[in-house]
Amino acid sequence: MHTFISKLYELTTSKIHFRFCLLLLACVSPVSAMFLQDQAYVMASVTTAVAGYAVMVIFFHGDYLERQCSLLENEVIKDPLTGAFNRRYLMDKLNDCLSVAKRTQDTASLVAIDIDFFKRVNDQHGLDVGDTVLKQVVRTVQARIRHSDRLCRIGGEEFILVLPSTDVIQAKVLADALRLQVSEAVFTHREEVTVSLGVSQLAKADSIDQWMKRSDQALYQAKAQGRNRVAVV
Repeated sequence: MHTFISKLYELTTSKIHFRFCLLLLACVSPVSAMFLQDQAYVMASVTTAVAGYAVMVIFFHGDYLERQCSLLENEVIKDPLTGAFNRRYLMDKLNDCLSVAKRTQDTASLVAIDIDFFKRVNDQHGLDVGDTVLKQVVRTVQARIRHSDRLCRIGGEEFILVLPSTDVIQAKVLADALRLQVSEAVFTHREEVTVSLGVSQLAKADSIDQWMKRSDQALYQAKAQGRNRVAVV
């Protein structure tokens, strides 16, 4: 019963229901006035119809502006090729993590991700295939991470994965899973693609630069160990 009431409340307060009521009012009022033949009622009905139509137009235009603002926001914070977040958004997210850590003693982790031998893919198969590889790697990672996690492209084949409320052990487990999933994925050029990953946990005295530098150091270690590896600093 409680679920039914909740659903009914959602319906009655939704934009769709409100527009339907306005449309019904705008259509029914003039028709009913024709049958009643009451001049005052006719004027009131016409006024109601016009007002209802005007409100509907305002709502539809409001939705259009809302969609346009959403598209504009995506253009500002997202990489147009892969759909991952961009460096600008990354810095905002890292600032948020530092702020939360100071207030709540919560932690967070970064995973630096680099596609192994990506230049070879571009050289041997062309830039179009390289772009496809980038997009598929991003889709593979995004399918595995939580809704609160953020994958950001910081340039070329390099990415940073921001993991709020995640310690280094949890981050390494996720990084290993991502490494395995990418290596097992089937790409359009029918060749194996692997990634190297570097993990670092936010320390109490960290600045953003220090935190990111440690994830870069871990990534370099993973590459030095032979690539297709996860390293932790």
